Parts: sequence; C-alpha cells; structure tokens
Amino acid sequence: MMLKTFLIVNIVFLSIFVQQVIAVDYCPPGQYGTSPTCSNCAANQTSISGQNQDPNSCSPCPANQSSLAGTDCENCPSNYTSSPGQKCVACPANQQSISGSGCTNCASGYISTSGGSCALIYSRILSLSLGLICIKFLLL
Repeated sequence: MMLKTFLIVNIVFLSIFVQQVIAVDYCPPGQYGTSPTCSNCAANQTSISGQNQDPNSCSPCPANQSSLAGTDCENCPSNYTSSPGQKCVACPANQQSISGSGCTNCASGYISTSGGSCALIYSRILSLSLGLICIKFLLL
C-alpha cells in the first residue's frame, strides 16, 4: 500500500514538472529568446514565433517590407520599395508602387515625382491653364 501511494505521488509530481518544462512562452515576431526575457531583432529583420529562441533565428524582411527593431515586417507604403533586409525608400521619379510591391514605370503619358503616384501629364497642364484663365478674368 505504501509503495502504491509513493508511486502515485511521484507520478503526479513528475507530470507537474513535465508540464512546467514544456510550457515555454515564446517571444513575438521580431524578437528572440523566451518570454519574459525577449530581445529585439535588428531593424528590417523579423523572427517566427515559436522558432525564435536565439539571435540566429532573426532573418531579413522580404523585399518590399521593412520593420523597426523588435517588430514584425510590414509592407512598404505605396510608392516605396525595399530590397530584402533593407529599409523602405521612395520609388524613383516616373515610377510608382502599390503597398507591398516593387516599383514599376508609369504608363505612357504619365509622370511622377520620387515617392509620388503617376499622374496624367495633360491633367497637370490643363490645371495650370485653367488657373491662368481664371486669373486673367479676375483681372479684367
């Protein structure tokens, strides 16, 4: 009887111990270690929760994404792009992008400034012409 009680107590103790060892709190994406002692991955790097227990688990953000230190990667805003592991930069003049995609050339007859959206060339000329006409009539 005493042996049976001893075995039951040891089994209960062992199951509680195993549960505590297995219950690991993982750090969120963009960090590594085990909670509550998480450390930040560098800027423009991230990590996968549950697979991020050492600094080597941090990897570069994919192209057209970036991150602040300790945060998960996010798409670059519209009209910005990035190479893998680099910060987002403005698309060059006469190119644009949709959030999370690379820069593409403006269509024929459209232009843009660096970091701006493509706009019809003629609409800019028309706006300027209409503005000058309004000023002319106001002066008469």
